[in-house]
Amino acid sequence: MPIVLGAELTVAELEELEARELRRCAYHEASHREIIELLGGAAHASVWRNPSENLDERAWRGTCRISIPPGTWKMMEIAIAVLGRDTLPENWKTLLGVAGFVGACLLEGDHEIDIMNGLLNASDMGEISASDLEFIGDDISFEDIGTVISLLTARWVEVVLEAEGLMSCAEAGCP
Repeated sequence: MPIVLGAELTVAELEELEARELRRCAYHEASHREIIELLGGAAHASVWRNPSENLDERAWRGTCRISIPPGTWKMMEIAIAVLGRDTLPENWKTLLGVAGFVGACLLEGDHEIDIMNGLLNASDMGEISASDLEFIGDDISFEDIGTVISLLTARWVEVVLEAEGLMSCAEAGCP
């Protein structure tokens, strides 16, 4: 969350904001990674402190780089059960694109309808990265968002473990 210029924050409040932002960033990237793996691919996620001192920018940055494209390996049973198929769906890029936003919302305890409405508002307000928007495309549906919610909920323990590892590494300054 960008810090509002002119707002006077205590050191403790600033640290709390940055910690929350780190958690959201880590869960965002971990959720992308989990969807890639569920769909039979592999990826590496990472989170790092933004070196910029611009207070209008987020304090933490992240990425999830695909190393093996979805559909290369066998899809996980959970994905097969949720999707009702054992082949890569045509909308896999959309599912991957919304995964980060959905994961961060699940972290906050948002409900499905709030996530759906939030995603539509976030894209209008520029809160979704250009790379995520590129994956999402123009044909997103409520069904796509519901599918990602189901997939991430079924594998939430794995998302949490990945996110916790990303946060530990980021705080330690791992490359």
